[in-house]
Amino acid sequence: MFFALALAAGLLVGLIGGGRPQALQGLRVRAWWLVPAGLILRRALALLTPGPHAVASATEVLGVIPYVALVACALSNLRLPGALAIGLGALANGVATEMAGGRMPVWVAATSRLPAAVVARLVAGQAGGHVAMARPHGILWLGDVLGLPRPLPPVVISLGDLAVALGAAALLALSMRAARPSPSRST
Repeated sequence: MFFALALAAGLLVGLIGGGRPQALQGLRVRAWWLVPAGLILRRALALLTPGPHAVASATEVLGVIPYVALVACALSNLRLPGALAIGLGALANGVATEMAGGRMPVWVAATSRLPAAVVARLVAGQAGGHVAMARPHGILWLGDVLGLPRPLPPVVISLGDLAVALGAAALLALSMRAARPSPSRST
């Protein structure tokens, strides 16, 4: 939901700035297939991993696959606005996930707006790709430590999530403006 809001904001800023949605048709994203491939590969490998008590190193690798794919895609597209922010955000998320053993660390104090059942699953270690941390320390500040304020949806995000969202919004907004027709000159 958070990323959908960021994309909507990018489109809105692009429209307010005089951009045209049709200009996005000319947007050429290199190696875009890496992003869905990373997600699919992570899921496929997770299905092949033996049970919930898989080898720790396999869990670490699985956790960072989507981030590596997103960083690679961003590096392939540095010519595009927002690509650097997307790449840096994905790198930060990947580092936090790797340092927490393959699952994104979540600061429990930032979960105050989340439903109690979600927090209980997180604390019990049953939150899939996330792991609870009592307090962020060291590099784990790159984990999910920011609870969104009202009226935004009740989610906890990382600085990396914020960078990816801002980069994606900038990509949309600026790409909508890039192909604006120049005003004709009268002589």
